[in-house]
Parts: sequence; structure tokens; C-alpha cells
Amino acid sequence: MGPKEIFKLKSTEIALWYDRYSLQWRRSDKNPEKVVLSLAYNGSTQYKACSDYIEAINRLSEKIIPKGVNRPPTKLNEELANSWPEFVDPQKREKNVSDFLLPIVQRYRQGTGKKNYEIRILDAAAGLGCETNFFETGGYNVTANEIDEKVYGKMPNHGKRVLHTKHDWRVMASKFPADEFDIILLLGNSFCLLHEDSDRRRVLQQFHKILRSNGLLIIDQRNFDKITKNRSEVVSLNKFYKDFYRKICLYCGDSIKWWPVNIDDNTVTFAYGPDEQKRLQEIPMHMFLGDELTKYLRSSNFSDIKMYSDMDLSRNNFSNVFVTYLA
Repeated sequence: MGPKEIFKLKSTEIALWYDRYSLQWRRSDKNPEKVVLSLAYNGSTQYKACSDYIEAINRLSEKIIPKGVNRPPTKLNEELANSWPEFVDPQKREKNVSDFLLPIVQRYRQGTGKKNYEIRILDAAAGLGCETNFFETGGYNVTANEIDEKVYGKMPNHGKRVLHTKHDWRVMASKFPADEFDIILLLGNSFCLLHEDSDRRRVLQQFHKILRSNGLLIIDQRNFDKITKNRSEVVSLNKFYKDFYRKICLYCGDSIKWWPVNIDDNTVTFAYGPDEQKRLQEIPMHMFLGDELTKYLRSSNFSDIKMYSDMDLSRNNFSNVFVTYLA
């Protein structure tokens, strides 16, 4: 049996817009010079058949990484992925992040004269979709991108103004048109998962291409300077949570924790789990020290860079947990 019989498809010439619709085309049986198009929306039997076929191809295909591009960063294992909602606490995170992001986005929107639905936002590391959910509720046009399929599967269903994608940041400019987005979000310490200098530069260049000339990139990092200065103390979970971490920004849960377990010159490995005896996973991250991330942004043609402390528009003392950059 071929794919048409297995998936009950009239044609395997398919275009698929995830969570939106599928398009099939085939030569007409009655007139070979004509093409028959068939459009199906998400929720229909035909759309599901097309989606299942594409997913099967993805599972069975060997992923090709373009020349000069390194392997993808560490993804969550099954156990940590299942505990990720407990670590994040989406409701608390959405409240914390919205208080910071909304004034920035509203100021940008007012400067452009656009309506909310005309503002295109790329949530590049969407995770559980907290920021996506907030902006969708506010009537913005959002693309939620998450490459980790185990986390992607835990993202809630969104409305018609949200497009879900699973693109590698390093090839974003081949997935979206130039000047596609008004705002790109890269939050949750996600950029630090790239360990190669070439990858970091490539990703920022890709984002710059798909961001409009007056658009905004909002990107963050842990306060790695504070971690390195106190490396002998922060490797203790209890000490780290007592003196060096406050659940006021992005990862707000109580039952799952994260803390440094190994610190090298420019890499820190974080453990995740309920306690030091039960570690669900360890994930290495590149540490941006000093003004390193600022230099990366400038070298990729981002300018007018502002820095904020712990997602507070009034704080910039940087004795904080997170540093957020607006470029």
C-alpha cells in the first residue's frame, strides 16, 4: 500500500499550514490539462489525513542541518517535559510577564498607528505559550514557535490569530518573509542554549532579517555575572534559592526547582528537579558575561539597546535574577 491508501488521500501533493488548513492539488481525471484544488480546515477529516501524512514524513526523514550550522541545543527529556508546567506555573508567569511586556508593546503600537490585530508578534521560544496566550487575548496576531515537540504538545489550543510552528531559529529567514514581524520575543533564558558562537550570530542575523526595520527584539538571559562571582555558594540548591533566586519573573513554580551544579569559564549546567536527590535532567547553558550579549546584538545590526532588571521597567540595578534586553 502507498501513502495515498494508508492515509486515505486523493493526492500527496500537499501544502500544510499547521493548525489552520491544508491544500491538496492533483491533475483532473476528466481533463489532464486542469488541476483540481482541495482546501480543508483544521478539524476536518481531510486536514487530519494531510497532517498525519506530513508528521509521518517528519518522523521518518533524516533532518538535514545546513552547512555551517551546528546540532540543535538540548531538549527536555520526557520526565522534565511532563513537569514543565509545575516549573513554570503559567498563570503566575503570564501575570509577571504581561506587566512588563504590555507597556512596551502598547508604546510600539501607538508609534506605528496600527491596531492590535495588525501587530505581528513572533514568540520564538513559546514553550507552554504563556506570552502567546496573553497577546492572543489582547487581540494581537501571534506566531508561536516551539521546536521541542514534547513541550509543543503541552501548549494549549489558541484561536485563529495564532499560528503554531516548529522552526529552528538558525533557518528562520527561510521560513518567513523579510520584514514579517513587528516584535520578536526570545524569553526564558532560551538564547543561552546555543553553545557555538557561529550559531548565536546566525540566529540574531536571522531574526534581524524577518523583523521590520522599526521592530523590536526582546531577549533575556540569567544574571550570569552574579552566578560566576558566587560560584562556590550557588551550587547548593537551598543556598541558591535563599540568596540568589526569586520566583518573580519566568519560572514561578514551587515543586520543581533549578540550580547550578557545575560552572566552567563560560558554561553553567543547571539541574532541574524537586530536590538535590532527584534530578530530572541537567542542561548546560552558555553564560553571557559582562556586555557580551550587547556586543552580539550590535554586531547583528540591532541598535538603541535598553536593559531591564527582573522584567521591571523601573529597575536597572542588575543585582537581579534576569536581565532583559530591548533592541
